[in-house]
Amino acid sequence: MRRLQALAGVRDRAILLLLDCGLQVSDTAGRHSATCGPTVRSGCGARARRSASFRWSVPATGPGRYVAIISEMDAGGIVAELWRCIQARDWTGLAALLADDFVLEWPNARLRIRGRTNYVAFNRAYPEGWSIEILRIVAQRNVAVSEVHVPHPTVGPYFALSFFEIADDRVIRGREYWIEELAETPAPERAKWFEAM
Repeated sequence: MRRLQALAGVRDRAILLLLDCGLQVSDTAGRHSATCGPTVRSGCGARARRSASFRWSVPATGPGRYVAIISEMDAGGIVAELWRCIQARDWTGLAALLADDFVLEWPNARLRIRGRTNYVAFNRAYPEGWSIEILRIVAQRNVAVSEVHVPHPTVGPYFALSFFEIADDRVIRGREYWIEELAETPAPERAKWFEAM
């Protein structure tokens, strides 16, 4: 368990997240506090641009409003939030995670999407029916690599391997490789080295 406190005069690198929920809220010398567990879930939305919400474990004693400071996420957390926003069709939340001049490249297709507006519009316009399954995210410093599975009833399904660069809590650049999920039968002379997945 850890304690989050909202203090007056917060710095720019902290996020104020306002929630209505049934929590016991204390007020001592102008400091509101609430205890929360560490499990993170999606926090997509305009008010939580750089944050994630938490699963609260304090017994409810009546409705209350609290203000919590949630520190900025690392590169892996930002990329996880990006995929969660796409899955939730939260286009405002997605846009808030991207730099204005965000660039996404598909090297194998020799294509590029330039600009936050274009990236969000592309995802918004994609034929419905898809979902995002995050398989893994590996991050170090300002770079995060994600592997996702994208089922769709009529297209694919696909796997996507993405390399994202982060600066000032925003995704500034992406490089992705998409491949269709398609079972293959190895050539007879190579079959002895393979097994089906």
